[in-house]
Amino acid sequence: MEDEDTSLYAPYLKMLPKNFTTPSYSGQTIDPSHLPLSVREYWCTQQRDLEESWRRINEVFPNISHEKFLWAWHVVNTRCIYVENKPHASVDNSLGDTLAVVPFVDMLNHDPSAQVTTSPSSYSFCLDSILFVCMFQCLATFERYSKKYVVRASHYIQDGQQVTVCYGPHDNARLWLDFVHRFSKKTRPNRFISA
Repeated sequence: MEDEDTSLYAPYLKMLPKNFTTPSYSGQTIDPSHLPLSVREYWCTQQRDLEESWRRINEVFPNISHEKFLWAWHVVNTRCIYVENKPHASVDNSLGDTLAVVPFVDMLNHDPSAQVTTSPSSYSFCLDSILFVCMFQCLATFERYSKKYVVRASHYIQDGQQVTVCYGPHDNARLWLDFVHRFSKKTRPNRFISA
């Protein structure tokens, strides 16, 4: 794992959270039988995946603490973007390789009302291999033809205006397990409870 002070990625590493408030990170004991069925299945799968990932990482990097592993797992899990990655000989993607952490894109905040647009009159700029299209209410997606991750929205973003994107329709229980978001009654479009 990279050293925060000497790494080429030091500025990015320094802006990442130092800890998380998810049930998995904070070590909360949750009785799955107290959770709604849809959340119970997700929680149990997530816990199995975490245990298996820790076992594999610990075999390869025995000097990494469980705390550091949990931190790194949460950094990826709370910032990953869906990307269809090409197969690579050095990567076992038998379970699918569809996640990436894209610096800068991972800073976009969730807004369930974000609108999608493909307006050709967008303001855009390029940073390394990521093409940013500056507008408000964004859609973030990988363009195969340009090989760039693109962020698009409906109109130009004014200086100081927040850029948001819709992560997709996730219910509050899923967001709680993954991110520990808090919602007002006004902004809960996907709330539901399943038995």
